[in-house]
Amino acid sequence: MKNFDKIFEVVIDSFSGATGGFFASLIFYPIENFRTRLQALQKKSEEMNSATVLEEDKKHHIHKHFSSWEFLKQLINKEGYLTFYKGLQSGLIGTVVSFAIYFFWYRLLKNYFYHTLKRTTLGDLDITVITLLSGVINSILSNPIWFLNTRMTVAKEKKGLLQTVKEIYKEEGIGAFYKGVLPNMALVANPVINFVIYENLKRFMLTNKYSMNTFQLLVISSFAKAIATIFTYPILTVRVKLQVKQKEGEAEQKPLSTIAKILEIVKELGFEGVYRGFYAKLIQTVLYNAFMMITYERLRRLIKYLLMVYLKRRHILQE
Repeated sequence: MKNFDKIFEVVIDSFSGATGGFFASLIFYPIENFRTRLQALQKKSEEMNSATVLEEDKKHHIHKHFSSWEFLKQLINKEGYLTFYKGLQSGLIGTVVSFAIYFFWYRLLKNYFYHTLKRTTLGDLDITVITLLSGVINSILSNPIWFLNTRMTVAKEKKGLLQTVKEIYKEEGIGAFYKGVLPNMALVANPVINFVIYENLKRFMLTNKYSMNTFQLLVISSFAKAIATIFTYPILTVRVKLQVKQKEGEAEQKPLSTIAKILEIVKELGFEGVYRGFYAKLIQTVLYNAFMMITYERLRRLIKYLLMVYLKRRHILQE
């Protein structure tokens, strides 16, 4: 059984996480698309009344009393419903790659703690270290994909993935693909908070039980992700701001730390500026995470069961 765990569990977890993420992203992508567009809005609300703002640019700004609902209706009227699927290709690629990387390292490190460090149970510090390392590795490897996804989502013209890559490389250089990597790494705090809460609730729910039902998985995964999102959403706003292409004529922005960028947004847009699109994100991320974690937990159990049956029939694994 130990050999089975070491050889197969990492791959099973990676595949299950990527599969769950793929279907969750496919279902809830329009909400994520809308949230990204809200966060990408650049100017203060008062500037909408300025005669210097071009009519073409007004649709990319926000009125003083311009609600998320009004912005949603404006997008539908001007661009149609399919606009919420802009960037879907890069989004799905990013999701599959991110979750495959994350759960690969998450299970690999958990196995290391259990088998090498001889842990019988994982404490909060153990979970924090595991999620932190998994998240940092994932952030470094997947940032270029999420950078492309942001650019394709907010682009005025619909462009293909390869065309977008070529244009960015030609105009901004290879380093552009790592814009937003620091706040992206700071966003590792999200899965840290999420999994510390999730693993503790899961451990509590599994007391004297072998498994949880779907409703219990839904509740604990939703609650854990909601708390993590509330605390880390401003960092997500910063990442989007850094990855959105500057307009021609705008002065080149000096690199700022994540904290400095948050303060700049608060100064320019007010406190609500760092939480713009929050409700859309909260709905999307809670539903997304719940669907993904249920798929992940159920699929990994099914694959492990089927694989064990196969190995026993082939007499590779002893009873």
